[in-house]
Amino acid sequence: MKKTLKGENSIQIKLRAYGFAENLSGNQFPKFCDSHILEADKIPEHGTNYMAVDPAWNRNWFCLWIRVDDRGRKFVYREWPNRHDYGEWAVPGEKMDGSPGPAQSVGAGRGLPEVKEIIGELENGEDIEARYIDPALELRKPLGARAAQASLIC
Repeated sequence: MKKTLKGENSIQIKLRAYGFAENLSGNQFPKFCDSHILEADKIPEHGTNYMAVDPAWNRNWFCLWIRVDDRGRKFVYREWPNRHDYGEWAVPGEKMDGSPGPAQSVGAGRGLPEVKEIIGELENGEDIEARYIDPALELRKPLGARAAQASLIC
């Protein structure tokens, strides 16, 4: 490890050798600003669609649909649960990342068949090139055991 980190700054050494991160607040997307937020009608109608999901046992699954246009730009064109229907995913709280918002709990505890039905209704037959799911799914019990026996493909 010492050899690998030779020449690195103290922040990288702390992070990579000891798993200690500092100054994280506001650093996740330092260049994110209003110019990255588009009205729905500005998102290209055509492109390659992808879907990513973070499953959960005691809160709603979080699903995100991304369209990549012919120039390689990526657009989030759908998320579930969405703010309009379910409220915020997180709200200000004492922890740095806030507290769970209503979108995490409204209707939480759905089984895999119901989640598949929701996804199918939202997609309404559109082509999805690939789906990505949190690889830690297998480690989550009892969800992992049940989800391993069923297909998320809608």
